[in-house]
Amino acid sequence: MTVRRDTTSTLLSFTPLVFFLTVFVSATLLIAPSVGWAASTTTDVGVPAASDEPVSGNVDIPVPTDPIAKAAFDVLDTHCARCHQDGRLEGRLKPAKNFGFMLMLDKLAADPHYVVPGNPDGSRIIQQVLNEEMPYDIYYEFDLAIEPPTEVEIAALRTWINSLGDVETAACSERTFISPVDMVRTMADDLEKVQDTRRIDTRYITLTHLLNACVSDDDMEVYRQATVKLLNSLSQVSDVIRLEPIDEAGTIIRFNLRDLGWAPEDWDKVLAVYPYGVAPDSRFFDLLASTTHTPLPFVRGDWFAFTASQPPLYDELLDLADNFGGLQVDLGVDVENDLDRYTAKRAGFQISGVSRNNRLIERHTIPTGFLDVL
Repeated sequence: MTVRRDTTSTLLSFTPLVFFLTVFVSATLLIAPSVGWAASTTTDVGVPAASDEPVSGNVDIPVPTDPIAKAAFDVLDTHCARCHQDGRLEGRLKPAKNFGFMLMLDKLAADPHYVVPGNPDGSRIIQQVLNEEMPYDIYYEFDLAIEPPTEVEIAALRTWINSLGDVETAACSERTFISPVDMVRTMADDLEKVQDTRRIDTRYITLTHLLNACVSDDDMEVYRQATVKLLNSLSQVSDVIRLEPIDEAGTIIRFNLRDLGWAPEDWDKVLAVYPYGVAPDSRFFDLLASTTHTPLPFVRGDWFAFTASQPPLYDELLDLADNFGGLQVDLGVDVENDLDRYTAKRAGFQISGVSRNNRLIERHTIPTGFLDVL
């Protein structure tokens, strides 16, 4: 990786943080500690069992009082709720695509997968309407009894999304901007407090640019927890490490390579694919690089969550085998032998939250926990 010197001390460009939520709520390991296992069941773990009747209408759906939000609510209620709102479903047992909170505007506005505050054209719910992908029953099932959204209704959605950007900007107005030089100064000061023998293996994950981009305090806490969870998921050791931010704003998380069972070469694998190798023109950065013996001792958390939670970097950091046979050898398990001895546990699903077909999961015991085979 080539580290470029930044002589302008400007903020690194902001990348939308979608994968953090995925990392936080999903298991990223094939191997996980036991949390209880049923020998048989009817639905996927974590997915409510579907009843024989449609979802009840007794869902508490708050109706906004703000006229801009109310106008958007009415549009979504008219065109989207019948497929995507629990309690308002029509002709289906569960929400399409497991997305059932269309009328929960606060929750919808907080999900960057659907809405980008202040940016209607970058918001999925607008794009799908403009591209005539939604409402699905109009454009794909050709239900002529239903009218598509009008230009006035689409404009109401746009106005609401634009207004969300104004709210975020106002909430961020009291924050102090953290420059790249401020960031590396904080790291350099922190490194002085680290035990001498651990400094060379000290590294940092930064969320500073997200705070500068007006990400809410609640979302920042989710991102911090997601970072800690991902680092532990990528660990080569069995002990769970506790990580805390080093700065008052909670945007810089320190960790040690040895605590994860990593070697300096593993960090080099991260830097080899890191696209934001911009070094602030500061003596604090020079101190960091020389003390840690690496050209860049920190990476951005959103990029790390996106890249390190999936192959090829995920496989490289965990040193995973490239085939199922090799994985069995590494984990000390013989799947065929477990099946022959009836020691494997199986769970069958008639209704799946992620598949249209019946599914089967096998669990095999390994020295460090379990191997689940889907």
